[in-house]
Amino acid sequence: MARGLVLISVVAFAVSGALMVIVPGAMLNVVDVPIDSNTEFLLRTEGVALLFGAVLLWAVRDARPQVMRIVLLGLAGYYILSATVDIAAYADETVGTASLPSAATRIAVGLACLVAIGRT
Repeated sequence: MARGLVLISVVAFAVSGALMVIVPGAMLNVVDVPIDSNTEFLLRTEGVALLFGAVLLWAVRDARPQVMRIVLLGLAGYYILSATVDIAAYADETVGTASLPSAATRIAVGLACLVAIGRT
């Protein structure tokens, strides 16, 4: 289960990161956020971080249990906190309803990471 969650995260980070770098406007349009040079810069910067996060996750995909638990805890924190930020942005009407399914998915994956910690 742990390795599967890391591999899912590798794909999610790599695809999301690449899209943020290549087509930031399209990524923001999905959640009804207007794009300007500042938001484009910020999204591309986050995209680069996600791309290289995918590389790091790939490197630890077969880690020993102690290391894997740390990786899963980090992923759980990322998924749950980033979803919380999206939900808060929705409550403030910063983003549209399209952000909610993504937030729900990230919360589910984050909780799965927490469960996997106990099984690793």
